[in-house]
Formats: sequence, structure tokens, C-alpha cells
Amino acid sequence: MRRLRTKTVTLGVVLLGWVVLSGCGQPEEGVAPETHGDDVGRPMASQEAVGPPSVRAWQVLDPGLIYRGNTRSSRIARDSAGNVLTLASYWRNGSERTLELLKLNPSGQELWRKVFAWPVAQLQPAESDFYSFPDLVVDASDNILLAGHAPETMDLGDGALGKRSFVAKFSPAGTLLWKNALCDELGIRAVAVDSQGAVWLGGQVGLNCNVGGGVRWLLDVPGWQGYIAKFDANGDYVFDRAIGGKGDRVEVMDLKTSSDDGIVVVGWRYVFNRGPDRVAFVSKFARNGPHRWFHEYPEATGGFHSVAALGDDIVAVGSYSGTVRFKGQDYPGGIWGRGNIAVYSLTGEERWMTLLGGWVKDVSTGPLGIAVLGACDATCPPPEVQFGGTDGVLGLYSPTGSRLWGVGLGPFHGVASELTYHPTGEVSLTGNVDVDTSSTPFSAKQSIQRLRPQ
Repeated sequence: MRRLRTKTVTLGVVLLGWVVLSGCGQPEEGVAPETHGDDVGRPMASQEAVGPPSVRAWQVLDPGLIYRGNTRSSRIARDSAGNVLTLASYWRNGSERTLELLKLNPSGQELWRKVFAWPVAQLQPAESDFYSFPDLVVDASDNILLAGHAPETMDLGDGALGKRSFVAKFSPAGTLLWKNALCDELGIRAVAVDSQGAVWLGGQVGLNCNVGGGVRWLLDVPGWQGYIAKFDANGDYVFDRAIGGKGDRVEVMDLKTSSDDGIVVVGWRYVFNRGPDRVAFVSKFARNGPHRWFHEYPEATGGFHSVAALGDDIVAVGSYSGTVRFKGQDYPGGIWGRGNIAVYSLTGEERWMTLLGGWVKDVSTGPLGIAVLGACDATCPPPEVQFGGTDGVLGLYSPTGSRLWGVGLGPFHGVASELTYHPTGEVSLTGNVDVDTSSTPFSAKQSIQRLRPQ
């Protein structure tokens, strides 16, 4: 029987070597957070705001995780009760591959685990790099949405999928409510849910793919055309549409619903007949499909990796080299690249941007504003280092861009690859530690940890 290794702090506090960054103001006034799952984040009013999450409350180490290098090996979400859900892929019993959905209570104890067999002969990790790793999100009723690319023989609870891409809904107790098997050549990078429970998918689409409304794209090369698709709370198809023009190579990296139940999409694209370099883009669509606004930054090479909502504003994070011109000001990324946080209004106005000392790979919003995960090794020279110390880093920023706090999490950036920022001021993280290179593919331990304010 597998046993989780759980470290729980019971006496005193454990400080994570955190350092308060200079020049911090008080958090901006805002609206108290609602108690939904991973929905639109809102900063607390300043008199209610908590401190930074400087104490490790607990850590769970789950062995057997399939290590995927610089790409995400696991996903994380939270529900309204403070429970944490993770989705990860494992090697079990030496040769059995699985996809596992795990639910932990606020103290880090396992509530339940769903194990889905993944036939080793089908869809090896090396094959699925373009398709990325399956994603999950929690709706306002604490139901769980999973979406991704998997073997057509995978059984989520009512028989084989039959296709290699899927979206599925589970109850808070882990019971399958419904599933949609889509098409083989559909890469799903991200899933989101709006206030009505409608489900959005984003990623890349391949040859002759029909996700519900007919064949939209006839491509010479599969895997490059970006798309979004919407299903209602019961899993019924609503609409889908392409992202980018004919001949463009678009990669949708993330999407989130906005406060008006529209959808914001981020990633990068190679524009037909313009040049070989990828450029960052952010784009918003209305809840019923019409396009609302779009920004791209062709002077720089890079992209946005993640997006979140902060009240009515939109927060996008990523990295680039070259120069980005944002709100009339140039932001040089240098030859090796810089991380960035870019904030937009609901109507697409560029509000503010700040540069960080290394890559930025995930963002979540909560009581103090914006929490970001990044990577910056000790060679990043001051004053560009806004985190410092080790490679895996967590930082907090106010809704107006002031640096509030930062901490090093570990010697490798994979120690934390995704986060969720709780209304309580706690932060939950997933990543990997203790990589074992003695077999192929490499394995590791999934690290799930909860940080809390002191």
C-alpha cells in the first residue's frame, strides 16, 4: 500500500528564510474575497488583510511521480472549504502508468484518491509534449473539472474514452458526473469555469478535428492552430473558434474567466510571413464568443505562460527577450530574457507592467494581490533579482505592482510549478523533489505544501 509522507508543523513555527522586500506599501483597498473555489480573486480590504505566507504548515511527498523536466508534472486547485486537489501522473508497481486525482483536507490529510490506468503502450510522455499535461479547475459548487489528452482506452468511471482528448466533471466526492470524449488531434492545455458552471477549453487543434460544431480547421501540419471551446454546466457543446489567422502558428498556454464571465486567453504565436520568432499575446472574448480585444508584443521574443483575474483586472505572466513596449514605455528583457507581470483592465487597457529577474511560470490572486512563481538562480545580478537566493521562488505583489515579499523555495525551479492563493492568505503549491534518474522516464516525488501567514 502506498503511504504519503506528511510533514506537519505542530510546535512553534517554521520560517522559510523569507525576506521582506524594501519599498513595500500597504495592500490596496478592495473587495473581500468570496468563498468559491478557483474563481475570480479579489484583494481584501486593507484592515482585513493578512500577512505573507511565511510559515510552512505542512508538506506531503508522494513518490512515483513521472518527471517531465521543465514542463509541469502536476496541477493544483482549491475548493471553498480550503481543500486542495492535485492531478499528476505516476509510475506504480514498477511499470504501470496512472493519472491520479488526489484530494487533501486543509491539514494535508488524504480525503480520497481517484486512480485512472494509463496503458504504457499508448501516448508515452515524449509524445504528449505538444499536448501538455491535463488541467483541472474547481467550480463554485466545488465540482471538479478535468480536461486533457489521454489514451482512448482510459476509463474515468463509465468505460473507455474512445478518443484521446476529453473534458470531464466530478462531484466533490470524486464521482464522475459526465464526460465528453472529443477528437484525437486536440491538445488541451487549460480548462476554466465561469460563475454559471460553464466550461472553457483552450489549446491547439490538429487535422480535421470536430469538437462539437463541425470541422473548423483544415491544416497541413497538426498541432499549431490555437482554439477555444465552450460547454455548458451539463457538458453540452456551446461553441468553438480559432485563435489567430490562417497560416499563423498559435499556442494557447492558459485561459481564465473574467469578472463578466468572458474568457481571457494567453500564449504565443508565430505570425505567417512576418518572422520566425514567437511573440506574446493576450486576447479576450465575450461569454457568447465575439472577440473583444487583443494585445501582442512583436518587438520581443517570448510569451505569456499563465493568466488570472484580480477583481475586474487581468494579470498575465511570462517571460521574453528583446523589448516590450507597454503603455508607451519600453521594458528591455535583455538577451537572456526576463520574467514579467502585465496587468490589463477588463476592457483591455494596459494598466502596469513590472519585470522580474527570471522566468515567471504561474500566477494566482488573493488577499494581498498577486502571487507569482518564478525561477531565478543566484547569478541574477541585483537589482534585477526581485526574489533572490534559490531557483524556485514565490513572490507577492500588490494590485498596483508594489513588491511586497519573496521567498526561495528550493534549489531547482521544479520544486514548485503551480500554485493557488487562498482567501485566508495561505498558498498551496505543487512541484517535484528528489528526482530519480536511474530509470527512464525519470521519476520524482510530488511535493504538495501549504504555506500560511505567521
